[in-house]
Amino acid sequence: LTLPGALHIVGLLRRLPPPHALSEPQQRSAFLRGRAAYLDKAVAALPPEDTEPVDYLLRRLELCRVHWHDTCVQFRALFFSSAAAAPAQLDSPAATDAAVERLL
Repeated sequence: LTLPGALHIVGLLRRLPPPHALSEPQQRSAFLRGRAAYLDKAVAALPPEDTEPVDYLLRRLELCRVHWHDTCVQFRALFFSSAAAAPAQLDSPAATDAAVERLL
């Protein structure tokens, strides 16, 4: 998912009428769940059978590094203004720990 695509989708989600609208924390959670599911699928697609273990680990580390960078950049771009409005929700240790555990 590219940043412009993510901005477009979140913009559409924010314009949904009230019965279908997601709150800001729900949008953040859905974004992180989607990115984690994408990473799980990408890691599962790595073929470990026909490569050396070192090569597999290097490819997996590179995949995770790129994914985590993209996730952080997109999260900040999508939710930075709303995070400034509600810093307690974003900075709570429980929320941060849960997000990091899911990504790992």
